[in-house]
Amino acid sequence: MAKGYRQVSLPEPLYEQMLEFLKSHPEYTSVADLVKELVRRELRNEK
Repeated sequence: MAKGYRQVSLPEPLYEQMLEFLKSHPEYTSVADLVKELVRRELRNEK
């Protein structure tokens, strides 16, 4: 794992949903990119 990064476990059904989502959203290149974007959005909304 690259320095400065952490791993996060996802339930298999959620991971599969994300893979399906990625098929129609090429702006995200991986599940990791999608998760980063979604977490950032959620944290911005908490302020």
